[in-house]
Amino acid sequence: EWCFGGVCVADNYERIVSMAIGERHVCMIHRVPSLRDELYCLGDNTYGQLGDGTTTPSTTFRLISSSPITDQIYLAAGANTTCVY
Repeated sequence: EWCFGGVCVADNYERIVSMAIGERHVCMIHRVPSLRDELYCLGDNTYGQLGDGTTTPSTTFRLISSSPITDQIYLAAGANTTCVY
């Protein structure tokens, strides 16, 4: 089990391939074997840093996007920003 800020991820946490922590938000990339990478974020969203097109905060990990697996995935977070490249 993996926890951040009182929120725990118990299912398949070993498949987290990247994580970035901002000032008041966190994002992670979860790899679904042989299928896709999924971006999940939670936390403050005042400036849209969760990337879901809203400014609504989330206290649980929210699926932001899903894409075919690529060889290199990088995830970075600033105080109020998140970048996946």
